[in-house]
Amino acid sequence: MSLVPAAILTLAAVLLQEGLEPWWRLGGVAPEPLLVLVMYAALVGPAVPAVRLAVVGGLLADLLGSPFEGPAIAGPRTLGYVVGAYAVVLARGSLFRGSVVTLVLMVLLGGFFAELVATSLVTLRGLGPLPGGPPLGWVPSRELRHRVGRLLLSAAAAVPLGLVLFALRRWSGLERGRE
Repeated sequence: MSLVPAAILTLAAVLLQEGLEPWWRLGGVAPEPLLVLVMYAALVGPAVPAVRLAVVGGLLADLLGSPFEGPAIAGPRTLGYVVGAYAVVLARGSLFRGSVVTLVLMVLLGGFFAELVATSLVTLRGLGPLPGGPPLGWVPSRELRHRVGRLLLSAAAAVPLGLVLFALRRWSGLERGRE
């Protein structure tokens, strides 16, 4: 994926995620276009650029939606997005990559790993030599339920977003060379 299209698509995903969040919020959760973009890149693009985009998308997700009061902590969602993108890269070999249905399934697969890793890291924060602790009122099972709801909405949002992303496939440079 070329740098300029990746930056434009990432900016568009952030604007969709933050700008339209009040309108497509359902049951206290909203979908994550950033997650959809990262899993799309992991599905159709080369592995290394997909993981780079996962790092950028995860950092943005950490900074935009931190469960902590005060300064955001970069790391849990970043590592979660990288693990999720890598899971999609490993699974994509036996899949038809040009389908929106496949994208929806990969958003569910990669997003599950991303949310599980992020929730685990925040829960484990403060154990052993790690400084700090989880946020006040943090209940891992409740957080995981909330994140699964967000994941299901993200998978539903992957249908229209996937149609747009697949239409922009040539422009984004994802048609050229796969690993």
